[in-house]
Amino acid sequence: MTNHQRMRLRRWSDRIAFTALGVILVAWALAAHPFWKPTLHVRSCGGNTELLERFIPDFERRHRCHVVAVAAPVQYLLELAAADDRHVPDVIVGRSGPGWGLLERRGLLDGPPQCFAIDPLVLATAPGNPHRIQSLQDLGREGLRVLASPGAMRPKGRVVGALMADVSDALYPGLADRWERNTVQELPCCRGLAEALRTGRGDVAVLARSQAALPPLAGACEAVPIPLRELSCLRNGRSSMPQSVG
Repeated sequence: MTNHQRMRLRRWSDRIAFTALGVILVAWALAAHPFWKPTLHVRSCGGNTELLERFIPDFERRHRCHVVAVAAPVQYLLELAAADDRHVPDVIVGRSGPGWGLLERRGLLDGPPQCFAIDPLVLATAPGNPHRIQSLQDLGREGLRVLASPGAMRPKGRVVGALMADVSDALYPGLADRWERNTVQELPCCRGLAEALRTGRGDVAVLARSQAALPPLAGACEAVPIPLRELSCLRNGRSSMPQSVG
């Protein structure tokens, strides 16, 4: 093979290599930014990052769209969106609370924020809700027998106490004291609340929704949702923290 032929072969090899590299880069760019699909811009607090990472791929497949998600403190996102329309995304996901009122007052939401939590607290009572319990405020009603676990029991025992204190401070002064007076039995572990409620040793207990759906309470109690207005008062509660999407 002559030198001229070797040079021509090398040039063709280089062209093929650069072409293949270009195809790979274009394919990667199209996979990361599929311009032919509608794009959904999502802003979320950092605490929901893992949840969204698992949820987004399935959402994209089902709705044939491309989701661009960015994480930042939710209060910052709400204030930024309320201050400048250029920073209003398609969806905001973050902790429930008064900050959402900024967007509602400016008419930037297409409806009330939808609340969710991984394992929210509920009011567990007897089937049919004979005492007509509708909210945490009812736990201070005279004559109601409340079951609870010590505040030192983590995580749910402590979270319930924190929630009652927060709701008492924000909405119903003195509720925490009335709730404590109505507590007829403190179980050494919050898991014992389910059995105590099932056997009629109390009228109501604040439990995680997952506990109300598992034995021994599965089918033996009614889980009454805690109103968002009350649940949003909770300042710290991990998976019980209410989140909003709008």
